[in-house]
Amino acid sequence: MILSHKDPALLTVTSRPLPSFSWPFELKFSFALLSLVLVTSCASIEPKPFRGPNGNAAYWMECSGMGRTLDACYEKADELCQRRYVIVDMVTEIIAVPVHSGFIPTPFHSIAVECR
Repeated sequence: MILSHKDPALLTVTSRPLPSFSWPFELKFSFALLSLVLVTSCASIEPKPFRGPNGNAAYWMECSGMGRTLDACYEKADELCQRRYVIVDMVTEIIAVPVHSGFIPTPFHSIAVECR
């Protein structure tokens, strides 16, 4: 709203239209973000091998993404170590992922296991 007061006796009010949002862009952005989240959460677990503290084969795995839990990491550890392993390190936290209008809390899980 713009107030014009060249002559105080003749005060006029004019208005400008509000900027319109591009709904197709908003929908495309939302779809792209949703696709990225789904692909990230469905991605397979890729264990990184290393030598454990006791000299045995060990693996570090990241099991993060929307809807993911540590269960996927435990299943992969069972597969890699024939159900015989010890947990060497584990990290579970919530991180904030920036999106168009704010942040989305996203779980971050990682685990390191050493086979027996």
